[in-house]
Amino acid sequence: MAVPPETIEKIQNQWGKITLLDWKQISSTQSFWCEVHSYKDACGENPFAELAGFAITSGPVEMVSDDNSGDEDLDVFFVDLPPPDTLVLRHFPGFYCSEIVYDGVVFENATLELLADATDDAILGQLKRIRDALFPHWKLIVNVFMKGFSAKRMYENSPVLLGSLFTWLEGRRVDGINFELDGNALLGDDGAAVDVVAFFTSAYVDHSRGNLTLSAMLPRGAATLFHEDLPSMLDRIIIKTHGLLDESLGTTQLAAPLDYAGLTHRRAKHRTIIGLLEELGDKLSTKTCFTVALSGTAFKLREPLDVLFLGQGNISAIPDQYTVFEKAAKVLMHWRFLCVAAVDVDLDDVRGQCGRSYPLLRRIYETSSVLKYYF
Repeated sequence: MAVPPETIEKIQNQWGKITLLDWKQISSTQSFWCEVHSYKDACGENPFAELAGFAITSGPVEMVSDDNSGDEDLDVFFVDLPPPDTLVLRHFPGFYCSEIVYDGVVFENATLELLADATDDAILGQLKRIRDALFPHWKLIVNVFMKGFSAKRMYENSPVLLGSLFTWLEGRRVDGINFELDGNALLGDDGAAVDVVAFFTSAYVDHSRGNLTLSAMLPRGAATLFHEDLPSMLDRIIIKTHGLLDESLGTTQLAAPLDYAGLTHRRAKHRTIIGLLEELGDKLSTKTCFTVALSGTAFKLREPLDVLFLGQGNISAIPDQYTVFEKAAKVLMHWRFLCVAAVDVDLDDVRGQCGRSYPLLRRIYETSSVLKYYF
């Protein structure tokens, strides 16, 4: 069965300008969609193909054969997902709380520092263009890491901190601010919760904030910060769950007993997002989000662009990345009022592989599509 012209047209309308492989036969009687475009690797001379498949199949594997390839077949492994044309991303119900958290600003020693320096505006600009064009229901939040600040220091330095931050945010058209508390902010301080509430009260009443939403990313296990006064001032309460496996890699663990290296079960301090949310129990609310790191290793296969180039006309695509999104959807189904904050958006995530904006745009799309599928 040849690829119908209307299929090619719809794929191009969905994804923009792409180059389809010259498929002559498709060994499937069921309807499906796929996107295939090939290009030369900007980092070398060897061309390879990037493939993202969406198929409704009777089994886990569909075979695609190219008559022009001689004895070599193009073997494609599809993931069982609905066709992209059924995924109306901006209209899926209940997802009022999905956010992109841009991780590029840090307060240290009462001064404002930019982690990416001159690249910050470029990154924010691209994120805004992506959001405005494709995902208007997503909120772009600037994450401010309170590095080395105790709760008391946060409150005492709030005029300087907030003044610097609001000045920097002028004209940058973001939707809100998220304050990520240092993991040691609450240690050895019985009045920490009161000081944190006082700090957020200062931010809440500051006229310079304008219409920016206000949220807090709480240290893991910081149930004390669900103070009765805090939710009334915050638009979001974000539970930091990325980095549960390996803080340096930002790996996210949702529910599976093993990590990508298969070693999690040997770690005495192994935790999962589901376990952490169960600990918080009835302290969770409709404002609660949990974090998923876009740049975490759980979201990137070890092969370029999720595809392994094996030889002329012989490509295998392994859809492991969907496992993470399916688990995220299951967590949301268990606690229907929770939402996801996609965090750890840095320069590599925006530029992507070899100058392409691959990981960020694709990951946001995949997250939206899978969650739409489950809801």
